[in-house]
Amino acid sequence: ADTQMQHPGRVSFKFIDKMQLNDSVCYVKAAFPLLGKILERTEFKENSSNARKMQMVRRMYNRIDENVDPCIREEDDEERMLSQMCFKEFTTSPYEMLVLVKDFFQDINHLLQNQETFEKDCSRVYRKSCPGPRKAGSSPGVGTDPDCNCLSPALPSATQPSLSAATGRDMAPASTRVPSSLLHTTLADLEAPSQPPSSTDGGSGTEEVLGAGVGDTALALTPRMQQT
Repeated sequence: ADTQMQHPGRVSFKFIDKMQLNDSVCYVKAAFPLLGKILERTEFKENSSNARKMQMVRRMYNRIDENVDPCIREEDDEERMLSQMCFKEFTTSPYEMLVLVKDFFQDINHLLQNQETFEKDCSRVYRKSCPGPRKAGSSPGVGTDPDCNCLSPALPSATQPSLSAATGRDMAPASTRVPSSLLHTTLADLEAPSQPPSSTDGGSGTEEVLGAGVGDTALALTPRMQQT
């Protein structure tokens, strides 16, 4: 059904079970770095509608990554170690993986609208909720990365040719950061079906999945960002 995917089939990745962690701030702190890896590895057929949409989403992610506000307090060694205990291995369809991306942006949008600072020390949450790495086969929450710093590390610059322009690695000065209006337009352009299209209806199985309900994410971001 995932006819626009460059390499259709099941995908495996490390995530954190959102329901197990049961803390939205720690979930986002742990999630953002690995979300970048998911966007990096997800490749659609060249010139397909989803390839263009994924490029916009990756650019949006990278611009949020470059922004110093919101900024997550750098984790200390203990917090990094404990967050790694929350790793789980998941195998899903590409559609389910992209639904996860959409859901993450909904979560971060909600937190930003509520003026979340992301300064919480999540060590206690990780220690209580995460017994250690293990495998799981159902739809996950999101993952973490031991190098988490200010919301996320920068993405690699050119691992996927069709999307490489959206993944600059260097920190951008304030004058080059994406404006809120561009983030809003990017997300508003993305719609999601309530369920994957059937393989017999000509749908892609992943088409228009990334942005339902997250069109207002940009509105929660700092107004100090300037256009490139």
